[in-house]
Amino acid sequence: MNELVEGQISWGSVIGTGVRLKRKNKLLPPLIPDIELKFAEVQKNRPQIEDGDSIITGPGCVATFSANGYSDKSKKCAASTMLTIFPNSELTFGTSGYDYTLKKEHYICRTISRIELAKGIFAVDTTGELLTPTAEFKHPTNAGPYYSDNSTGFLSIEVTSDGSTYFYTHTFCKYGQLELVSRKGGQRFMVVPKRDPKHDTPVFQKEGVVVPGGIYVKPFTQTDERMQKIAKYALSTGRDVFAVKDSDELIHQGEQNMRNAPAIMELQGAGMGSAIEMALKMKGMSKKELMALGISAEQAETVQKSMADVDEAKVKEFSAKMQTGFGQIQESMKKMQASGYDFAKEARKGAIAGKRMSDQNRARTKEALADLASLPPYPPLKAEWKKA
Repeated sequence: MNELVEGQISWGSVIGTGVRLKRKNKLLPPLIPDIELKFAEVQKNRPQIEDGDSIITGPGCVATFSANGYSDKSKKCAASTMLTIFPNSELTFGTSGYDYTLKKEHYICRTISRIELAKGIFAVDTTGELLTPTAEFKHPTNAGPYYSDNSTGFLSIEVTSDGSTYFYTHTFCKYGQLELVSRKGGQRFMVVPKRDPKHDTPVFQKEGVVVPGGIYVKPFTQTDERMQKIAKYALSTGRDVFAVKDSDELIHQGEQNMRNAPAIMELQGAGMGSAIEMALKMKGMSKKELMALGISAEQAETVQKSMADVDEAKVKEFSAKMQTGFGQIQESMKKMQASGYDFAKEARKGAIAGKRMSDQNRARTKEALADLASLPPYPPLKAEWKKA
């Protein structure tokens, strides 16, 4: 039975040696940072996120996450999260999902449905619930089919040691309607008003804070120095695609692969053709014959069940079309080579440009961590803060 993933929660970058996961009140060992792992090892060293898991970052550490999928199997509303967790921060995830079987296909979706920010600095855009000790950010949940219809928009948020929640709006949900609710006093404030997406209604960034005394806001032109720096680094920190141990090897390997691109294409086509041919042979095999190939009795039964309804004529037709397609691509690539196009050179140029951008992001991340560590605390609320 084929397994189709319709949504998943993915680790992005892990920077520094103090990123830890807490599960059921047990603090797991620190995760190995990306830069100490080869590219192929990264995801193998990242635990799957479960409902109730907490992420804790130490000094000089950053972790990023993304999630996609649907809120439920009706697939009417897309779900999405983009998240950066800065140093000395902690949050807890709520997750949700579904799985079902339809016409011999097994569908699976796991996504982030809730984020509780306990302390620290974060950059977040989510279709899930978003809470802090003092605030809840409420947004549309069924305004449209796309995640951008139903998300918070990108926010920079800092939760201080006393639970106060400072926030800065970067981008906005297509339909607006981002409302802030004080979890202690019950006050409500529409941070981004309801919008008509057919009209370009201007909405300006703003800074706000939720404290025990209520909700206060001020225009972005008067943003505190601390929040200015947090907002500056929020959307770029930790986006280091090539920040792995074997980045130079990856560039070299990509170059070598593209040097032999037409031959590799030919091998891939032949390999897929052989695989289809073998699968069709297995269709007529008995359980005993299948087990003679080295698979278990249970696997043999699974093969027989999965192949029982396969239309051999359609599979052969598909295989022929696929081989024709591979042949056409191969011929096109050979003509490009004959005219002087160097696949390896172009692949290397693209990879080096990507690595250069990644190195720039690493430098910005280093700058951000040093800058944020040296920032003064927020000053007391002054006259420019208006009670919402």
